[in-house]
Order: sequence, then structure tokens, then C-alpha cells
Amino acid sequence: MTVESAHNRQDDLKASIQETWELIREYEDKRRLSSEPKEQRRYELEIADLRKLLEGYEEELAESKKMHETEKISLAKLPSTNPELFGREEELAILDAAWANPRTNIVSLVAWGGVGKTALVNTWLGKMRHDNFRGAERVFGWTFFSQGASEAKQASADQFIASALKWFGDPEPDAGSA
Repeated sequence: MTVESAHNRQDDLKASIQETWELIREYEDKRRLSSEPKEQRRYELEIADLRKLLEGYEEELAESKKMHETEKISLAKLPSTNPELFGREEELAILDAAWANPRTNIVSLVAWGGVGKTALVNTWLGKMRHDNFRGAERVFGWTFFSQGASEAKQASADQFIASALKWFGDPEPDAGSA
């Protein structure tokens, strides 16, 4: 399911939920105004059926939102860090500015190991998550931790390129070269 079709389905479900609530209220009013026990019972049964339908719509909507959220976010390749970050307001502002600038396509953080690049990114992504990733259709986190740190660990972007192409929906992620 594409991002757009998932959003459309969620919109349809929200509309169905609203319509079902309106019908329930309408039938509840009719039931209250009716003096016929048989008619009141018919409305009660209709309301019960509508509530079951409503429950199904709400469950499907919740599942759709959950599925869409997990489909669009991949941060498993980022190590966890201490959630307390201090003294990095300027760097967080730089990341926010880069995100807001439509002409910025990539940001590279380069520094010695252990200075807090991953902690900075994790904190920033936490803020982004709080803002529903500010409209991002997909979020892909990756670390190159320890690559190139010794002779035995040569830096290579091949695995990253293959994983990123696949994640972002390239129909032929193995075609071509890195």
C-alpha cells in the first residue's frame, strides 16, 4: 500500500466513523421519541449493529495508522544513546534549518568518535517523531559507526546504498553500482 493510498484509506475510515456516529445519534433520538416498544426494540438492534460496525472501523483505522507508522520509519541501524543532551542547541537548530530548507538534500555530521553525533541525531529524531516527522513520507536512519576505524574495517557505503534504495522503494535496488 502506498503512502497516498494509506492516507486515502484512513480518510475514508474517518468519514465512515463520522457517518456511523451520526446514524447512531439519529436512531437514538428516534428510539427516545417512539412510543411503540416494538419500534424502540428495532432501533436498539440497529444501534447495536452500528456500534459493532463503528468498532470495526475504529480498529481498522488504528491498525492502519500503526502499520503506516512502522512502514515509514526505520531507525534500527542507529544505536541507542542517553536521552539527555545538553549544549547542542546550535546543532539542533542547524538540523531544523536544513530540514526546513527545500534546497537542502543532505546533511553530513563529521567528527571524532564519541563526541555525540548519534546522540544529537537521536535527540533531533525524537523531536521530529513528536511532530509526526514534520510531513516526512519516510524516515531512514543509519550509522557508519566503526567503519574505517582500523585496517580491518574499511569504510564502504555499499550496504547503506543497497538498504536505502530498497527502503525508499527502488524497484531494482541491485541494478547499477553504488
